[in-house]
Amino acid sequence: MTNALMALTGQTKLTETEKLILAEMESDESAYDLRPPRIKIAPGGIGQFILDEETVKGFTAIVALSQKVRGYWPDSGTGEPPLCSSPDGRHGIFNPEPSDEQFKAAATARVPHPAIVSLTSQEPVAESYACASCPMNAWGSEHQRRGGQGKGRACKEMRRLLLFVEGWTLPALMSLPPTSLKAWDSYCSGLAAKKSAYFAVSTNFALDKATAAGGETYNVVKVSQAGPVDKDTLRAVVEARSQYREFVSSTPVEAAEYDTTNGNGGAEPPPF
Repeated sequence: MTNALMALTGQTKLTETEKLILAEMESDESAYDLRPPRIKIAPGGIGQFILDEETVKGFTAIVALSQKVRGYWPDSGTGEPPLCSSPDGRHGIFNPEPSDEQFKAAATARVPHPAIVSLTSQEPVAESYACASCPMNAWGSEHQRRGGQGKGRACKEMRRLLLFVEGWTLPALMSLPPTSLKAWDSYCSGLAAKKSAYFAVSTNFALDKATAAGGETYNVVKVSQAGPVDKDTLRAVVEARSQYREFVSSTPVEAAEYDTTNGNGGAEPPPF
């Protein structure tokens, strides 16, 4: 691990024993696959994040990478991997072995996924599907809630963030649900307009409570700038972006990235 990344993750403040352990881990690449810890939004609209099994109302981190990802869960609240997902936000990959419940829910949707159409017609399933033109990405295709008459999109667009939290020795992942995209995108756009970038500042994360049209309570992520990073830290962030970019854009979308039981399934506001 480079000195720059050690500084970025706060490892220069570690004890000599901790530094020795981390240095030895560099030669232990075949021991296990790296799975960065996940920061989650606690369910039920209680206004807390879950950081490494600890609940907090907010935290500050440097966001090294932000990646559009998509996932299509045809039924609500199952906790299963998505039926179709896109870790790069552009090409959807269909799950070749869906559960019976998922297949039934997808087959009875008012607008079925193209792969479901192929399977029911006994035709081969495509290797990937263009997310931009997929009917699951159209407004009004949502069928998982409200008696199948949702106004949102059946396939949920999210933002997967690679975070460096002060004091953590590894980066963490957090996925923003559809209801928080407007806040995040506005924040990034505002920084870009000022000749800065989301990865060039420290960011405060907090939560606001909201209520969906159907009465469900959920949380909306609130972001604000904690301050710019110095030149050495920015160099470390740039190095981390290069090191982790492929990992962030290729890691399969998991069930944990989108909680369909806590209100995150609320209809997304149309982009106008």
